[in-house]
Amino acid sequence: MVRMIVGSGWHPRLFREEVLRIYDSDQAIHPRIVIVDQKENPDLTCSHSSMILDNAIILPMRVEGISESIRQWLSEYPINDTFAVRTTILGDGVPGLKRRNIEGTIGKEITDTGAIVDLNDPEITVRIILAGAADQPQHPDSLISEPVAVIGIENTVNHPFLNQPMTSMPFFKPVTLDPRLASLLISLAYSKGEPPSVVIDPFSGTGCIPIQAHYRGIPVLASDLDPEMIKGSKVNFEHVFGPTPPGSAFHQSDVSKMVDLWGVRENAAFIFDPPYARNSRSSSDAFEVFMSACYTASKIDPEGHIVTILPTSSEYRVDNLEIPDTEEVMGKKWSDLIHGMEQIGWQIELAIMTRVHKSLSRIIVRAVGCGAQK
Repeated sequence: MVRMIVGSGWHPRLFREEVLRIYDSDQAIHPRIVIVDQKENPDLTCSHSSMILDNAIILPMRVEGISESIRQWLSEYPINDTFAVRTTILGDGVPGLKRRNIEGTIGKEITDTGAIVDLNDPEITVRIILAGAADQPQHPDSLISEPVAVIGIENTVNHPFLNQPMTSMPFFKPVTLDPRLASLLISLAYSKGEPPSVVIDPFSGTGCIPIQAHYRGIPVLASDLDPEMIKGSKVNFEHVFGPTPPGSAFHQSDVSKMVDLWGVRENAAFIFDPPYARNSRSSSDAFEVFMSACYTASKIDPEGHIVTILPTSSEYRVDNLEIPDTEEVMGKKWSDLIHGMEQIGWQIELAIMTRVHKSLSRIIVRAVGCGAQK
């Protein structure tokens, strides 16, 4: 059986990277559609995915071939409950395939098998995706948006904390990380579909990363230099989940003292949004704090992972897949940051730039420990 993950239009490259990490699949048939094994955990979805399609197939690109394709599909996956056929168009859609015509054709084939249409409260939603080229400028992408049409049974996955803004929490600050971005960072810490054994966040802030980690069942160790922030982080966490469970903890601490606080760990992921001036791409102090976090992380688990998000130039260049060596990141050149991390045992294996707004871009980074204490 085949499952397809359909991504949002926010950042197709990051969407596919997330699917690769948590589903261990790179079978992209479109920048925003990836095939995965349907046996995988249906409760785990991508932070920015639009939906999951089960029993999914690729449809012919001509209306004339769709009826036969649907009859074959129904012979393998019969529909016995009430249903509705709905269409989602991505980008420019598929030339020659119109929403109303294709829904009518497919609806007729399903009702001919005896299934009953219910447009108001169907037990099953048959979802058609007509995916084409992007209809507006996107983040740079190496994968060409060739049109494709797919169909499957929509699988609804409920992740309440992705849609619940941090403004609804008891403790809130304007610098709070977006829940979906926090969830994305956690996804990027997976390896071949397996989560880390523990998430360590040395800049806990209002607790967005700890909340997203615990929701997935990953123990979290959170700290922050500011006692108000770590107290607020714990308040938010316990507001959502109740008392902090064994294996997780919140403590006020300087980032340089993390190894004394948490000790040596295995399969650890250091996931954080480091402190920096949010409206500026440069801060030498922020760079030193970041490097201190990386150094201490290498002492806790020299073979772990770092996943973080760093500020960069306000002039986002949509034609660059690779980040230029001269790009300024927290007052340093990008090449200097790479070299600095390598010197303390971290190899950057993923770095993707993303627009935040007109005056700010960020680089999402995944680094793997080289296992050597330096």
